[in-house]
Amino acid sequence: MNVIVIFRYLSHKEAIEEIQYIANPVVAAKRLQDMAQGYGCKENVSVLVIQFNCSILSALPSAAASVAASTETLRLVQKLCTPSS
Repeated sequence: MNVIVIFRYLSHKEAIEEIQYIANPVVAAKRLQDMAQGYGCKENVSVLVIQFNCSILSALPSAAASVAASTETLRLVQKLCTPSS
């Protein structure tokens, strides 16, 4: 069983950009599932979206670094959580 099937069809960056402004994690997960299937995925796809509190991530960088995610994904999350000037 491959638990990262969805990333054969879309990149981490594309996934984050697609759902970053969707407030409801269930709706965001459904959007990613629909995208993967729209790109030709024929396998069963289950998606879990975890909504981070950005103030906690910026206050606890060591905890954020320990999250089991790719370096690219972690950088994108930190970028999204950094207020623009």
